[in-house]
Amino acid sequence: MTIKKGLTVVIIIMVFIGSLYLVNRYDLASNLMVIPTLEMREPGVSMVLKGVRILEKRGDKMLSDIHASKTIINDEKMEIQLVEVNSTLYNPGQPTVNIKSDLGYMDKNTNNLRLMGNVVVLSEDGGTLVTDRLDWDAGKKVFTTDSEVTIKGTTFRLMGKEMESSLNPKDLKLDKDVHAIFY
Repeated sequence: MTIKKGLTVVIIIMVFIGSLYLVNRYDLASNLMVIPTLEMREPGVSMVLKGVRILEKRGDKMLSDIHASKTIINDEKMEIQLVEVNSTLYNPGQPTVNIKSDLGYMDKNTNNLRLMGNVVVLSEDGGTLVTDRLDWDAGKKVFTTDSEVTIKGTTFRLMGKEMESSLNPKDLKLDKDVHAIFY
């Protein structure tokens, strides 16, 4: 399997141990093998996996750890659908961030990710962000959403729309309908 724009991914299915490894940029481990489901009848769907974990590393440093209860790989759409997403982002010098959502879509060409449904971002330093949808631009390394956002800290609560934020928690911008409560 090849992801364009310089990212080559080789998938090896280890039948007797029931694991899937995606090498080069990601390590992908699965508890179960490919399972025949209704999704397999959709055009372009090449694999449906349960219990998937995607690890992103640079050298020996962990960058992200993404878990999904089910993953649907659609080669025709160049898309990976993730169900019940639970991910952890590690950014050196910044608090570790955990992100949960009902659903996620990853573009296999760009590695951009769209998280949808009950998106909750918890920062190691106690901050919380809640929204309906959150987009990750892998090239720009920026999170964005046009949806309503609620951000809670230990002494404040911010609400607004049209958010943009880098991995640095101090670099966050709300552009519309911004309200703040301090306590």
